[in-house]
Amino acid sequence: MNSSNTHHGSGRRRSLLGVGTTGAAAIAALAVAAPATAAVPPATYPTPAQARDFDGGLGGWAGSSEYSGLCLIPILLCTGTSSGHTATGGAGPKPANQSGYAYSGFLSLASVTGVATGVLTSPTFVYSGVGGKKPWKLQLSLSRRANVQGLLQLGTNVYYTVQIVRASDGAVAATPVAGVPVKPLVGWTPLPAPIEIDPSVLNVGEQYKVRIRTTLEGGVNVGPVASFDYDNVVLSALPVPDPGQPGGPGLPGTNGTNGTPGAKGQKGSFLDDVGLTKEEVEKVLFGPNASASLRGRYLTIRLSLPKKAKVRARTRDVGYVRRGKFYVKATTTTRINVSPGQTKSVRLYIRKAQIPKLRPGMKTRISVFAQLGFHTVSIFRDLKIKRG
Repeated sequence: MNSSNTHHGSGRRRSLLGVGTTGAAAIAALAVAAPATAAVPPATYPTPAQARDFDGGLGGWAGSSEYSGLCLIPILLCTGTSSGHTATGGAGPKPANQSGYAYSGFLSLASVTGVATGVLTSPTFVYSGVGGKKPWKLQLSLSRRANVQGLLQLGTNVYYTVQIVRASDGAVAATPVAGVPVKPLVGWTPLPAPIEIDPSVLNVGEQYKVRIRTTLEGGVNVGPVASFDYDNVVLSALPVPDPGQPGGPGLPGTNGTNGTPGAKGQKGSFLDDVGLTKEEVEKVLFGPNASASLRGRYLTIRLSLPKKAKVRARTRDVGYVRRGKFYVKATTTTRINVSPGQTKSVRLYIRKAQIPKLRPGMKTRISVFAQLGFHTVSIFRDLKIKRG
């Protein structure tokens, strides 16, 4: 998925000129250009740390909007965009009530064919590579979440792009994520693996910014509200690993008598690995007479797993309320692990704006994403709200 719109030089080259240059001087000159070794810790960007984890604020990130196509009058003819920060409910690793995140939101009464883009731009940072040298590897990682089901049902194309741009002139130095389609993501989802970036595209000592563009294109959208959430946006500059570490030089081998353990086997069927069928998990996790108890600012549900289950369920749980034809998030996300033979209560903190919509006698849609060993299952259940 790596791509780059503009490639720049890898910095000034040092040449060994002149008769009489000693071997020691040549080695020293080569050492300057060599990638940093693992004696130097990895470096992370953008800076400060708040600009990566959004805990307590945006850390200097700024939001903006772009329109094209038939978007002559934003809001009236095209989706209106907004960007900002939410103080709780982030991807972690801090608890949900301390972990913040950044978002690009799209609010509209109507939209005709056109293109609307919400742009999040990081603060300027000085790129020092790792220890002042070009890194061995340069990687991008992030977590994201997307409430886009309503837009996709109406034929809107949604995609996101991540760029690294020069602060001096805004030129794109690298595009590690280029126009990737966005699918509904109820819970926080990290990239499957860090995205590799050619280390030569960034110059040590130069200033850069990270830019995240979320784009809605085409379709006639009446009423839906969409949000695209981002957290833990990290550009990592890695040194050369120590000998014996992954990617580093190998260590001398020893004479062994027994073979090493075999590779981990591939996952089997859902029933073999979990001890239950997927359909059984969907039935028993909530139970037959499930409801949501309301007490103060919390909705409480109960999740259960029978003793015959072979693995625990690692769940991400969130409540929604209906708005017209669509559902909007009404609570923050809570993570709960349920072991075989356990029943656990899950408390979902209600967002202030949704308090009037969650009353005894009403219904809420609960979404549970469960990881069971190698397997996952997503469950949506409409529950009646009772007074706690």
